[in-house]
Formats: sequence, C-alpha cells, structure tokens
Amino acid sequence: MTATYARVMIRFGYLNEPFILDLACQKLDLSQEEITEAVGVYSRGKRKGQLRGNLMWLKVENGGWLKDGPGYMNGHVVRPGTTFDYKIVDAWTNETIQITKL
Repeated sequence: MTATYARVMIRFGYLNEPFILDLACQKLDLSQEEITEAVGVYSRGKRKGQLRGNLMWLKVENGGWLKDGPGYMNGHVVRPGTTFDYKIVDAWTNETIQITKL
C-alpha cells in the first residue's frame, strides 16, 4: 500500500495590507504596535511609511500524509485548506523576525 503525501504550498502577504496585518495580529496574538515596532517602516521609495515585513504561512493544497521529521510513522494526516506555521519575515532577506511580547 502506498501513501498519499500532502502537497504544502508557501503563501505570503505584505503587512502593509490591512487584511494581512489583522490576520497576523489574530494568528500570532500580537498587537499592531508590537508588529510595527519589530518590522519597522520603509523610509524611501513608493512604499514610504508602510510596514516592511511579510506574513508567511503554509497552506495544504492536496490533503494526505505530512511528515513531521525523520523516521517511520513520524507524521500526521492533514486536510486540504489547512493553514499553519504563521510567521513574520523580513521583506528583503526572508529571515524570520522574532517578536517578544511585552
């Protein structure tokens, strides 16, 4: 018997969009002020005064088995449309930005 593996896609949105900023606040349990302080704003160019970061998450396109790590039977079944692993990344380098709650 062969396993059907899940297909997971990386999705992202710019934090300067109100919907994405509200989604980041909801999923990461942070306030808009904490996010603004962590990512900063653009100082030049067409996005001057807007937030610099992106919200990145994983979305399951086709459901199936998703491995969690190495080894036999190390994983779980996921359904299509499931989203997980939300994080804020730098818009230029795609490095994860660590935000500590005050």
